[in-house]
Amino acid sequence: MKGQRIKSLRQHIIKFAAGIQYFSISELRKDIDQAGVSYTSSSLKQTLYSLKKNGHIHNSGRGWYSTISEPFHLNTEAITGTVSLLKTHFPSLPFACWSTQQIASYFHHLPGKFITFIDAENAALPSVYDFLIEHYSNVYLNPTPNEARKNFRIMDDTLVLRPAVSEEPRKDRFALIEKILVDLYFEKERLDIIDGWEYGRIFENVAKHFRIEIAVLLRYAQRRKIRPVIIKMLTNGT
Repeated sequence: MKGQRIKSLRQHIIKFAAGIQYFSISELRKDIDQAGVSYTSSSLKQTLYSLKKNGHIHNSGRGWYSTISEPFHLNTEAITGTVSLLKTHFPSLPFACWSTQQIASYFHHLPGKFITFIDAENAALPSVYDFLIEHYSNVYLNPTPNEARKNFRIMDDTLVLRPAVSEEPRKDRFALIEKILVDLYFEKERLDIIDGWEYGRIFENVAKHFRIEIAVLLRYAQRRKIRPVIIKMLTNGT
C-alpha cells in the first residue's frame, strides 16, 4: 500500500510539473492537497529526491524546483578588466559589476554598444568615479532619469555607477544573472535603453530557456520591491 501511495505521488508530481519551468514546494503541496493524494512530509521529500536524481526536476534555490535541465552560464569576460582594475585600486571595497554585453545575445534587437554598471556603497561612489574617469571616456555617477534624458549617451567604454543594494546577488564582485534581471528592469526606464517589450523578451530568453536560481531572484526582487512583477513574468509572461 505504501509503495502504491509513493507511485501515485510520483505520478502526480510529474503531471503537475509538465509544461511549467518553475514551481515552489508550497505550490506543489497545495496542488497535491487539492487532488486528495495521500502523502507525508517524508514521502514527499523522498519522491522529490528520486525525481531530482533521475533528472525529471532540478533544484532552483531554496524551496524551488525547475524542469529546465540546463543551468544559465554567465560569461564575465567583457567586464573582467574593469573588475580587476577596481579590485587593485580599491581592494577592500565591496562592489558588483555587470554589463549589457553579457546578455546581448538574449536581446531581440542586438545593441551596437554596451553599458557597464558598477554598484558600490553610496559613500564610495565619488572616489570610484574620480578614479574611473582617468581610465574610461564615458562615466556617469548615478544619473537620474532627468539627467539621463539630457546627457546620457551610450558610447565606447560607457560606465554607470549606482548605489549598492544590500544582499545583492554577486560573486567575487561579479553580479549574478538574478541581480542583472532585476536591475535591468529599473535601468530600462532610468536610462531609456530598452522598452518593456524588449525587457520581457530578454527575461523570457534567459529564465525560461535556462535554469536560474528563483529563490535568489525573488529575494532580491523583494528587496527592490518588484517581487510581484517578477512572479507575474515567471508565471504568465509579459
